[in-house]
Amino acid sequence: MNSPFLLIAALAALAVLYVELPVVTEAFVRYRGKKSVRCPENDQPATIEVAAKYAATTAGIGRPVVKLVRCSRWPEHEECGQECVKQI
Repeated sequence: MNSPFLLIAALAALAVLYVELPVVTEAFVRYRGKKSVRCPENDQPATIEVAAKYAATTAGIGRPVVKLVRCSRWPEHEECGQECVKQI
């Protein structure tokens, strides 16, 4: 009697994996590495790094949450609004 339920659970898990894995992978590839942006505060070039794993994980449940982990203007301007992530 457990076999049909186990089969249904396995099929559901495969379906979720089939849908979620490409979304998470695409988000990770998109957000990993260093990115060149223009700083909104002074319109000068800046190099940023995003928490790619976090963005990929949150993309799996909805819209990715993009957080900076490094910026070429830090530590002097670490308290900025991080509007530059919209440029990615």
